[in-house]
Amino acid sequence: MRALFCFRLPRTATGPARSGSGDGPGRPARTTDTAPFPAFKEQPTVETNNGTATSTEKNLDSACASVTGEIARTDSKASLLLAFTGAVLAGLASAADTQLPLVTKAFGTLAVLTLGAAAVLLLLVVRPRLGGTDRASFPYWAQLDEDEIRASMTGDTRAARIRVLSGIALRKYTRLRYAVDTILTALVLLTAAAAGAL
Repeated sequence: MRALFCFRLPRTATGPARSGSGDGPGRPARTTDTAPFPAFKEQPTVETNNGTATSTEKNLDSACASVTGEIARTDSKASLLLAFTGAVLAGLASAADTQLPLVTKAFGTLAVLTLGAAAVLLLLVVRPRLGGTDRASFPYWAQLDEDEIRASMTGDTRAARIRVLSGIALRKYTRLRYAVDTILTALVLLTAAAAGAL
């Protein structure tokens, strides 16, 4: 048995339909739209600064938190070193009346003076700063009235805070480094004093 396959080709209208042509008498000829599907129109890409703005906001918040954390760390380190320095000074004071060689007393005196200088540096580290030059902290707000405080809240002052707090953190770390170097010098002098007592 032979299989019959019938394919019906669409008719394309190239002119006015003829009477009588079509599927039956009196019916107009069928027309088939052979035009391709309408092409997809790519929407124009609108570039915005939302991504950049969001990144900047996150960086500002991160910088503020980082600088504030660094300041807190310097205060903690300075407090620990102050406790250590005070303990050493108390121990040296208790041994002041002991009969010791002259060399030991000389080196011990130098060590006490050096530890005293280190204590002063450490106290400067933890000394509060009340300038208010960042225009975004309580020393600055304390100088304003209520209306001025409301007006100061309209702008973004994080950049100013980062600048001022970074300067404070840098000064704290610098004095903390000098204090550590001074304590190390005092320990060397105490070692020399102990060696002189042998």
